[in-house]
Amino acid sequence: MKYLKNTLIPLLAGVVLFSSIIEARESKNKAGRYFGVSSLPTDYEQFDVNQWTIDTSNDGRIAVNNVRGIGGEWRNTGVFLIYAQAWWFAGKVNGELRVAGNEFSADMEVGPYGGNPNDPSVRTYNVKKSMLADPLAFADFQEWPADQGAPWVDVDGDGVYTPLPGGTDHPEFIGDQVIWSIQNDGVASKKAISSGLPTNIEVRTTMFGFDRPDAFGDIVFVKHDLRNPTSDDVTDAYLGV
Repeated sequence: MKYLKNTLIPLLAGVVLFSSIIEARESKNKAGRYFGVSSLPTDYEQFDVNQWTIDTSNDGRIAVNNVRGIGGEWRNTGVFLIYAQAWWFAGKVNGELRVAGNEFSADMEVGPYGGNPNDPSVRTYNVKKSMLADPLAFADFQEWPADQGAPWVDVDGDGVYTPLPGGTDHPEFIGDQVIWSIQNDGVASKKAISSGLPTNIEVRTTMFGFDRPDAFGDIVFVKHDLRNPTSDDVTDAYLGV
C-alpha cells in the first residue's frame, strides 16, 4: 500500500499462526469478557475456537501478554508459541514521516477517530457461530456494532441491525469465531511507543478462525481495514506485522 486517501482501503494482513500438528479442540459456547493489568478502556477477549488460544485487545495489538503473561497458547497444552504480536503503520502527512506503533503497549486509542474511548460500545466484540442457537444469551451478539462498521448480515434488508431472535439479522460469521474492534491513532498523548504526531488513521480489526480438523484449524486470520477520516492524504504508507 503506497497511498492512503480519505477513502476505504481494505487490507488483509497475513497473520498466519501454524503448526504441523492437526488436532480439533472443543470450542466453548460462551465468550467471557475479562481484563488484564492495563487500565480501562482497553478490553481483552480470547480467541479459542480452534488449535489456538490467543488473548487479544481493542488497542491495535493482535496477541497480548497482559492477561496470562504470554499471548498465544497452542492446543490448550500450556505451550506458548507467541509472546506478543502487533502491527506498525507508517506514512507521510504533509511530507512529514509519522508512525503508529504497537508492542507491549500501544500508540492507538480505542474506538473510532474522534470518539469517546470510555463509551460502553467501545470494546472488543467476540462472537461464535454457536451463538446462533441462543442469540439472546450473548450481549456481543445483540449489541454487535454494525454502526461502527462491524461486518453483519442484513437479512431483512432495512439497513438497521435488528438481531435474532427479535429480528432476523446477525453478525457476519466469516469464521466459526469472529472478534472485532476499532481503534485510531488520533491522540498524541497515547503515543508511548513511537512518539511524534499521530497518523490519524482509523483501523477496524477483524480476527477470525475455523473449528476444523484440517489445516484451517491451525490458522488465525486477521483483517485490518484502514481508513483516513481526515482531509490530509497519507502518502508512502506501509503496514507491517
